[in-house]
Amino acid sequence: MQKVVQKGFTLIELMIVVSVIGVLMTLAYPSYSSHMQKVRRHDARDALLQLAENQEKQYLINRTYSNTFADISPGKTTSPNDMYNLSVVSDGATFTVTAVAVAGAGQSGDPVCGGAVAITLTNAGVRAPIACWQ
Repeated sequence: MQKVVQKGFTLIELMIVVSVIGVLMTLAYPSYSSHMQKVRRHDARDALLQLAENQEKQYLINRTYSNTFADISPGKTTSPNDMYNLSVVSDGATFTVTAVAVAGAGQSGDPVCGGAVAITLTNAGVRAPIACWQ
């Protein structure tokens, strides 16, 4: 009589592997999610710093800050990864650049920023909310 050798996995072994993968995913996903929010905040910060730099260049040339977005950032009114809408407000002597999280893009309600959806930077270097800049 020949002994039959079975190849493959039993249902129990397969269920153990699936449950281990499930446990690993529940541990890894929150960390991944918070890391992605941090990366998106950097997207907004980089865009605001670039706009502020362009405003300073504008001030050096014209002795006034621009209130027109097209003068300091022609073409694009969003952050490089399109996670934030950018805006500028100026009275000529001061300016504030703002990045507002795009609804549904994963940044609205960011817990590190205290749930704030807007990040701002002024000509005096005032950054708000401060938690978003750390």
